[in-house]
Amino acid sequence: MPQPTNLTEGLAHLRNRKLTNCVKGSNPKPGKVSAPSVVSAHERRMATDYFSLFVYTLLGVAAFSQLLLIVWQA
Repeated sequence: MPQPTNLTEGLAHLRNRKLTNCVKGSNPKPGKVSAPSVVSAHERRMATDYFSLFVYTLLGVAAFSQLLLIVWQA
């Protein structure tokens, strides 16, 4: 078997091996990889933490200050 020439081929090769090892008794075609059949309809939203609130507040203050300086100079 020839070695993969780029990362995409290497990942596809590993994915095919994983599917072959996980599903017993099935022979997936080399050019066809099946998509996962179960997809969660409701994904969990990330919680808003204090650091992101601080960063967005700082960004807002900086943008407001810049606009204030631009208007004041005009």
